[in-house]
Amino acid sequence: MTSARRIVQDLIRTGAWRRWAAIGTAALAAAVVLAWLRGDAGSGSPEGIARALVVAAREGDRAAVWEHLGPATRAELEKAAWDATQKVGGARRFGPIDVLDVRATATSYVPTEIVLRETKGDQAIVDVLGPDGRRDELHLVRIADVWKVELRF
Repeated sequence: MTSARRIVQDLIRTGAWRRWAAIGTAALAAAVVLAWLRGDAGSGSPEGIARALVVAAREGDRAAVWEHLGPATRAELEKAAWDATQKVGGARRFGPIDVLDVRATATSYVPTEIVLRETKGDQAIVDVLGPDGRRDELHLVRIADVWKVELRF
């Protein structure tokens, strides 16, 4: 008997195959959601930029999140970094990415849809929709033909 056949028979005999099937199903579901989120993340549309920001935030990629932020948001984060540096008496210098928190919170959710609500000139609003009627909005501005997200503080 080959070793592969023996392994399969042991999995069936012990019932461990159910655990592996559940793990495989969960991994596949996560991959499908991530693939959907990445769908038009490469496009330069407001929805694509919003989707790219959500993907970067869910992956904890602060540098990628920073790249999608607009100048007003970046200025706020730079001010927060300067304030944090002052609070520790300059013992440590904080940069804006240091104060950018992209961790998932207890209230975070996996978006089910990201849709463009409206555009007016160089401004757009994108709705990030989730389960049970959850909805967050992202405000975007177009700077030099590139959409950037401006967070509301």
